[in-house]
Amino acid sequence: MNKKPFQPRGRLKKPLTGAEVGRYLKSLALLQRDPRMGNLELSEALMSLGKALLETKSAPLERVIDDITKNDQGFLPELASFRGLTLEDVRRYLDRSTTQKGELVTIGTERFGIAKSRLERLPREEVVAALRAALEHEESLNIISEEAKRGGQLRSS
Repeated sequence: MNKKPFQPRGRLKKPLTGAEVGRYLKSLALLQRDPRMGNLELSEALMSLGKALLETKSAPLERVIDDITKNDQGFLPELASFRGLTLEDVRRYLDRSTTQKGELVTIGTERFGIAKSRLERLPREEVVAALRAALEHEESLNIISEEAKRGGQLRSS
């Protein structure tokens, strides 16, 4: 008797996304809210984690986990504000799929002076695009400033 090995069916061919895991964690959080059988602290923790993962949208779960586990603690400066971020720090925040929209809005407001109300109305992807544009603009200004300091010497064009 030849038995075929068990092969799961369904969507395993398509990678799981962070948002899908986030939705699942939020449903588990709701189960833990039961006052008699649940655990309210666990429920709140699962809800927070689920919400954070929902921000990753369609990013593959593997990439989200890599972003979280990359030992980048030196990258996340413990600043009271984001004003002091270097352009490279801002770029690293933008490249992480786990950076929440609220953090991006704060960076845009404090670091680049973009109106908070404008950024809050945009989807996360458009906030990232707006911050990339501000980043590139500041880089251009830095290049122009350096060129002006040199007085055009050694100019190649």
